[in-house]
Amino acid sequence: MWIIECEGFLATTEDEISRTAIDFWSIVHFLAGIAIFVFLFLFVYWLIMLRVNNNNVPEKKCYWITIIGTLILAILWEVIENTIMLANGIKTKPDSECNMILDVIFVVGGGFISWLTTYFALDKKNSFAVYLIYGILCLTLWIIETFIFGYITIV
Repeated sequence: MWIIECEGFLATTEDEISRTAIDFWSIVHFLAGIAIFVFLFLFVYWLIMLRVNNNNVPEKKCYWITIIGTLILAILWEVIENTIMLANGIKTKPDSECNMILDVIFVVGGGFISWLTTYFALDKKNSFAVYLIYGILCLTLWIIETFIFGYITIV
């Protein structure tokens, strides 16, 4: 049986960041998942539903394409973060396998929360504007959290 061991559950010191299952960056990954899903969904919905098939594609297909896209982007980010950013000194220490897996789960979890919000915003015949504002707010919160946790991590 394949088991990945963590060096702890929750990072409480700077040395434990990127080594434990959950650290300061976990909430940032969750918020990124929300924002990624919002903007990917808008693109997929626009491209498939409105441009390609003139509303003949079931909306569930758009949701699944978007959540798979969110998963792919989360994995791609972890690869970039732990290779290119590490090699260029942007990141100082690699994530543990456990932390990388949990980061991806947090991103996809944020995507699923966004999926529910999408359902209530769009399937209940509310407007795209409300949904777009929600996405912009999540993206803004994500950027703010990134700077806050980045500062906490550095200091």
